[in-house]
Amino acid sequence: MEALPLTGDLPAVTGADESSLVHDSKRDQLLMFAATGYEDAGGQVWSYDFASQAVSALEPTNRAYIDDSPSSQALHRVREAVYVEALDLVLFVQMWVDGQQVGYDVANNVWVKTNIARHPSEQFGSVDCGITIDPERERLYALCNYAENFALRATFADITTTPL
Repeated sequence: MEALPLTGDLPAVTGADESSLVHDSKRDQLLMFAATGYEDAGGQVWSYDFASQAVSALEPTNRAYIDDSPSSQALHRVREAVYVEALDLVLFVQMWVDGQQVGYDVANNVWVKTNIARHPSEQFGSVDCGITIDPERERLYALCNYAENFALRATFADITTTPL
C-alpha cells in the first residue's frame, strides 16, 4: 500500500464513523465527505484530483443547510455513498429530508433532495447498509443490517433533484 501524493491538506476534522469516499469517473477525482461529529455531516465536500494531485475544499453553495439542519429534519450521515455517473450525483443511504433521499449534485456543487422516496419499512437507510449501482440495469442495490435486501429500479431519466 502506498499513500497518494497530495498537494494541499486533507480535511482536519473527520468523524471516522460518519464519512465516505466515491470516485467521480467523469472528472477522475475522489470526492470525500467527512462529518464534523456524530450525525453532523457538516456539508463540506473535498476533492482529490488525480491529475494535479490537489486536495480542495469544494464549498457547496448550500452547505449551511446540511450543516445547520436539525437532526429531526434529516439523517446526517454521509456514509454508504454511491456515485451515479449517469446523473452526476452522489447518493447517501442515510441522508433523508421529508422522506426523500438527499444527494450531492457534483456538476453544480450543491446539495439536493431527490424524488426517491424512503422505503416504507423504515429499515432502509439505517446503519450498516451497503449500496452499489448497476448502470447496465439502472438499479441501485442496498443491503441492510436488518436482514432485508432492497433492489430499487431506478430509471435514471425519471430521477429529479431540487436544491435544498
